[in-house]
Amino acid sequence: MTKPRGMSANGVYHVVVKGNNKNDIFCDDEDNMKFLHVLQDMQTEGKIDCYAFCLMVNHAHVMLRVKEDSISEVMRSIMLRYVKWYNNKYERSGRLFEDRFFSNPVMGKKMDSQEA
Repeated sequence: MTKPRGMSANGVYHVVVKGNNKNDIFCDDEDNMKFLHVLQDMQTEGKIDCYAFCLMVNHAHVMLRVKEDSISEVMRSIMLRYVKWYNNKYERSGRLFEDRFFSNPVMGKKMDSQEA
């Protein structure tokens, strides 16, 4: 049984997506750029603010803030957009990512009135 996701009060999360069965999800620079374009598109659409990312060969770390949708809805959209492109590029079908992405809420420091 999977544990419920921790929810962030400020909408900021550290998210990790991994290749299914530890397989590569980024095979070349074009793959990296496509994933970053997907993040950029989501930001342009007003769905997220992307603060940081680290793309590895078989996984990626992203720190983002979700604006209106849940983290699950946002990540589903990001992963689906990338997988459709990736599967078309490599003439493949099926799952690219593990079943569930990892997300950890990032708690920001509250500022008192003297710091503001």
